[in-house]
Amino acid sequence: MVKKICLDSDILIDLLNNNKDTLDKLNSLDADFYTTSINVFEIWMGKKNKDTISDLVSTLKIIDFTKESGLISANIKNKLKDKGQDLDIRDIFIGSICINEEIELMTKNTKHFERMNPFGLKLS
Repeated sequence: MVKKICLDSDILIDLLNNNKDTLDKLNSLDADFYTTSINVFEIWMGKKNKDTISDLVSTLKIIDFTKESGLISANIKNKLKDKGQDLDIRDIFIGSICINEEIELMTKNTKHFERMNPFGLKLS
């Protein structure tokens, strides 16, 4: 069975920069690759070469932030805040999309995203 993996912004940036380690890792996986509309926002905001970003994004399946993702996000935000473990709202949005879609998230930012494991987020 082919894995479904969502690529976080740091992985997308590695791809834009032709990072060999990241390219090798992705090429070794039998997976379909996705990203979220939030990640598209993040990389579009931060890069100057919009054509390269457009080319990369066109090769991925984009998962949008939905009502269900919003409800999951609010639950996560409130529970993490109560524990004093608050996260950037964009990370919560990305994690909630992955939870809702039952898809693994590939990120180098595991320290932050691990806080969402109890809510069902799987990291790759």
